[in-house]
Amino acid sequence: MTPLGKSLIASAAIAIVVAGTLMLRPRPAPVAHAQLTPSQLAEVQPPKADPKPPPPAASVQTSSSNPVDGEPDDPEFEDGSGS
Repeated sequence: MTPLGKSLIASAAIAIVVAGTLMLRPRPAPVAHAQLTPSQLAEVQPPKADPKPPPPAASVQTSSSNPVDGEPDDPEFEDGSGS
């Protein structure tokens, strides 16, 4: 028997084993989804919307507490530049 014949027989045997394995594997069972109890369902649902809008904020702060020149409040602040 030639090396080519041996190679063909070996590849055919491997193909048969793989095909048999794929044919005989079990089918996946259908997924059963869990059912929520009424109390769990009430917990999951979002709360009802409030009919009244919240009152507007009394004051809005528009200025920042840091100085305009970009210097930090801490005089020993290191910015990582190495100087």
